[in-house]
Amino acid sequence: MIIKKKLPELLAPAGNLACGITAFKFGADAVYAGLNKFNARERTENFSMIDLSRLINYARENNKKVYITLNTLIKEQELPKVMEILAELAFLNPDAIIVQDLGVLHLIKKYFPTLKIHASTQMGIHNSAGVRSVQSLGIERVILERQVTHDELTTISQNTDCELEVFVHGALCCSLSTTCLLSSWMGGWSGNRGKCKQACRRRFFSKNDGNGFFFSTHDLYSLENIPFLKELGVASLKIEGRLKQGDYVKNTVSAYRLMLDTEDCNAKVIKEAKAMLMKSLGRKWHHGFTSEENLKSVVKSDAQGVSGLLCGHIEKRVKGGFVIAASRRLHLGDKIRIQQKNGEDNTSITITKMSKTGSSTRTIARDEKGLIHCDKAVDLASKIYKIGESAPNFDKEIAQIAEIKSKINLEVEVYINQITVKTSNLANNLTWSKKIVLEQAISNPLNDSTISKAFNIVKNDKFKTGEVTSKINGEFFMHSKILKECRREFWEFVDDKVDILTLKQPYDIALMNFVKDYKKRGNRAINHQEKNTVSVLPNRKGFQKETIIAKPVFNYSKKTNEAIIPPFCQEDKLKTLETAIKIAYETGARRFRITSIYALDILKKYEDISIVASYPLPVCNSATCAELKNNKVIRAQGWIELEKEAFEDLIKKSDLPIEIYRYGRPVIFATRAKIQTEGTIADKKGNKFDVVNNKKTGLTYIFPNEILSMPSFENATNFYDYENAGPNEKERSSFNLDLELL
Repeated sequence: MIIKKKLPELLAPAGNLACGITAFKFGADAVYAGLNKFNARERTENFSMIDLSRLINYARENNKKVYITLNTLIKEQELPKVMEILAELAFLNPDAIIVQDLGVLHLIKKYFPTLKIHASTQMGIHNSAGVRSVQSLGIERVILERQVTHDELTTISQNTDCELEVFVHGALCCSLSTTCLLSSWMGGWSGNRGKCKQACRRRFFSKNDGNGFFFSTHDLYSLENIPFLKELGVASLKIEGRLKQGDYVKNTVSAYRLMLDTEDCNAKVIKEAKAMLMKSLGRKWHHGFTSEENLKSVVKSDAQGVSGLLCGHIEKRVKGGFVIAASRRLHLGDKIRIQQKNGEDNTSITITKMSKTGSSTRTIARDEKGLIHCDKAVDLASKIYKIGESAPNFDKEIAQIAEIKSKINLEVEVYINQITVKTSNLANNLTWSKKIVLEQAISNPLNDSTISKAFNIVKNDKFKTGEVTSKINGEFFMHSKILKECRREFWEFVDDKVDILTLKQPYDIALMNFVKDYKKRGNRAINHQEKNTVSVLPNRKGFQKETIIAKPVFNYSKKTNEAIIPPFCQEDKLKTLETAIKIAYETGARRFRITSIYALDILKKYEDISIVASYPLPVCNSATCAELKNNKVIRAQGWIELEKEAFEDLIKKSDLPIEIYRYGRPVIFATRAKIQTEGTIADKKGNKFDVVNNKKTGLTYIFPNEILSMPSFENATNFYDYENAGPNEKERSSFNLDLELL
């Protein structure tokens, strides 16, 4: 017998309820959606709890799945709000929560253990050690870093039994996940908190290489790769695009559904799927980071990597709009982007009114000129890109979708003279009984199926029947009239005693337990003998002899106190890294600094070591510290993006000593893509950065031109980083310290 491999799940974006229903209608097995806060696409419409409830209800009735993105970094003062959201989500019970912050993972595991957890691509999991690390923390699925090649994906899948999810289509970030602080450095707009300003899409100027869009990637496209991913057994294929509308969702889902369902993906099928994708109006397609060869061409710096179909340019500004010289047809209802000539700012609008020669029109044809009515200021010579069309309309069907009804599980027991029904999943379970008179059955005795069907009929807008178990103490005949009467009286009894607050009570209790625990959480005294840690110390001048000297694990010596494990290690270099760690350990290393979660798996074999968590492993809140503390971590470096108040709150509430990155030049962007410049670059606003291509790591880094310099904090230890900085550099920045991190 031939056993067919299970097809990968097709996972689509849902920026709103209409997009979610569209995705399901055109073949998606699942969608991922975010709420108005704490998700990596906060710029889109996103979901209210009511619409999310309706989406999940629709999905369940149609054998589909819904995953919720709670995948941003969380500041200390935001933990109570996150807990409130988790309590609501636990009540709705989506198919999984997608997380980046280890603190959110910790809260789910401790207070809402029925929720399944997926690791966001924002966790930056890029090797099999990383998969095993988060799997040991309770993760059921890992959404891999987008810069994992197919060869690496093959090896990772062979070295783990964890579900793997990969992106197959949509916009690409040039930087490795989590490590991009470019937008944040330019003004506090954090990509790790859903506020990215897409600074990588800007034009930059270089003394050595002129100017260009040095970090602007093509869009990911994977039609030809679907047979490979099917054969490999990847659990889920993900389409990016929660900022997109229904037309994009329809076209991309249709194309990839066709490829998944077709056994022979020949040239004819691919051509048909491509025709569908052509309507999705993205950037130029590329296979992304899937091979060493593709790494060289994923960025095309000499052209503006803009999204959409070029349809003309603005020829003239007039009162109430602008005149376009069209190079392609535009239609009423199209969504367009007005892109400045320099590639910087842009404005998006939906065309609601157009005219030609003074008369209203529904279309402006190719090579025609027409007036697009618009109340926004535009620049002459700006280019017009079509980025959307009218979407399928399911408004009538959407209007009829109800919110989730909570399920009440029942235990029914029948005797010859009595029936008893108990609820089994409420905080305070209920018991109802009724005296009845039954006879021994001659034929058609009462059975479990009959009881289950009867009690599944509920005329109530608050709840419905969940699992029904029954115990029948004999073989009885029960007339359907009696059974219906029992069912009606039972649900009347329940309706009097159960409201929505009762149904939410278990989750509210979890919320109250968190509040109690949180009040007890607090700072402990630091060990002043370990006040300072220095990476690559140029000299000991100004530092006490107790200062901890840290060096990369590959350079560890007997004079070193702490070995630093790199934040990125591609799959085929894991063995080399493990050997370096073993040599350091045998040389005397008993303290390791981890900069990515994957290192936990590599270090688990060493029982007598201490671990320090450090940038770029993000630590923004005390819940993250609690999770790290459970994994041998003795100290955690606060996330360098934070503002002063957020640092102080973290220090106050953490159960681990908190370390502050006091001085250095941190990496604020790292990529495997080949970048066509090196040295100092600047944008048109004068922001300066240094680009370094590191041949040893195979990565290109962006460093800020200024030194990151922080003040000391009470009850925190200090970290001085001289790996990429001299000891007395004058150009300094405190990053977001005096701002509010958005």
